[in-house]
Amino acid sequence: MKKLILFSISVLLIFCFSSCSDDKQINSEDNFEINSELSDSGEAVSVSAFPELYSSELREPDFAFPRTLGDAENHMNLPEYTDTKKDGLSEKYYSSGILIYEKKYIDDGKLASVTVYEDDQTTIAELYEYIYDTNGETAIDIDYNENGVTYLRRKLTYHSNGVIKYVYDYATDPESGAPIVNSYEYDASGNLINVIDSNAFSQYILDALFNQLQGQ
Repeated sequence: MKKLILFSISVLLIFCFSSCSDDKQINSEDNFEINSELSDSGEAVSVSAFPELYSSELREPDFAFPRTLGDAENHMNLPEYTDTKKDGLSEKYYSSGILIYEKKYIDDGKLASVTVYEDDQTTIAELYEYIYDTNGETAIDIDYNENGVTYLRRKLTYHSNGVIKYVYDYATDPESGAPIVNSYEYDASGNLINVIDSNAFSQYILDALFNQLQGQ
């Protein structure tokens, strides 16, 4: 029962983080308040009552990621190619006649997506999708797949100056299969200012629920 509730809370967290607009603001002065505007319903949600949501230490992610937007393509696992083929807003890359990855662009020449294919030339191994907003900020949604199944999703958001702003990581616990969501926030100079650990948040809620049940 406890695992079921934990799984449900984790799923809810994934929905909240993935559905929130880029207008998410974290009040570092109050330490424990997050105000998120949901893009689909317009409702504001607050978890200011749960200080355990924040990590006690500002620890950098244990994985490499592009610190600037200009360095994003260097972090993609793009295999070596032997020839290319342009078709409108699409550019395909081949190795010995086999399609290995494809870049798509939008009308103004900005990169829209990069798709890395497996050997069958249809199954997606990695997908990078670019999102541009009117404030000059850019986000990259990344799917890492294995045998056609996504095992890790990552969202990178950059300030208008091209410096990293948010890193959201959506993974799956290899033992329980439960979702894992972690978030890292950076200021416009690239300094880490907030770390959010959803596992700690889920456990905190879970313990509070059971304590309430025991008191009834």
